[in-house]
Amino acid sequence: MARPYEGILILLSFSRVALGLVFIIVFTAHDFGNAIIALSIIVIAQVTDHLDGWVARKFSKPSRSGYLQDSVADKAFQLAVLLALTREYQLQISMVWLVMLREITVLAIRIQRPFTHEQMQQLRPHSIAFAFLLRGGCVGLVFLLLLSEWAWIDTDTGAMIFTAVIYLAIVPSVTVLRDTFEPSFLPVQRSLPPQA
Repeated sequence: MARPYEGILILLSFSRVALGLVFIIVFTAHDFGNAIIALSIIVIAQVTDHLDGWVARKFSKPSRSGYLQDSVADKAFQLAVLLALTREYQLQISMVWLVMLREITVLAIRIQRPFTHEQMQQLRPHSIAFAFLLRGGCVGLVFLLLLSEWAWIDTDTGAMIFTAVIYLAIVPSVTVLRDTFEPSFLPVQRSLPPQA
């Protein structure tokens, strides 16, 4: 049986996939107008992310399929932003790989066995630090052209600062990977029934 408002929830989640593609096409580091559009895309994506969660909690019911579609859409948008920034600011491909490895690993473990509330609380500081550094650095690089117009910061200095912030996201990425592979986080292996 379909959840109430399922069509709206799917539309909200997967709008971020489309927004990610638009971001890759639109964003350039040297065009003021495109920087405004790219920043607007990030804001719209963030709004849809909060909105689909709110609609699910208020009018529908959270479900595993809803969690998966929301997570896939988030990762798709995040990857699009990282790819566009890598193209424009020559970020290290290994950093992008490590960030996405973290996202895929955590998602795979959550699919296999949902985390308990205590486990989620244990990972929360890593997740907050990761999101703050990664999103802060990404928004900073997107906003850099606008910032250099209004503040006393040149684009080269700003690019170094915000790139360093993104690279710092590697630290909570590594620690969360380490913690999720602790025995207490991994699902209990069930033995297979004997073959007839």
